[in-house]
Amino acid sequence: VDLSELADVNFETDSTRLVPSSQRYLKRLARALADNRHLFDKLQVVGHADQRGPESYNQKLSERRALSITNSLVMAGVSKS
Repeated sequence: VDLSELADVNFETDSTRLVPSSQRYLKRLARALADNRHLFDKLQVVGHADQRGPESYNQKLSERRALSITNSLVMAGVSKS
């Protein structure tokens, strides 16, 4: 993973379930982060949803997606702090 070019992480429609290619990407990203701990003080994870549905629902989905990414990275060995 080239840390200068972070990729989009995608989910199944209306879900926090990562698509397989994004699962693989996050595993590679976690390894790269572990190998380059000296380069990172913090990593910001931001979730997004499309325009379909009510704004309040999409906000909560976005937050759950960000948490899903964070949990995936933590499970792969990245420190949550």
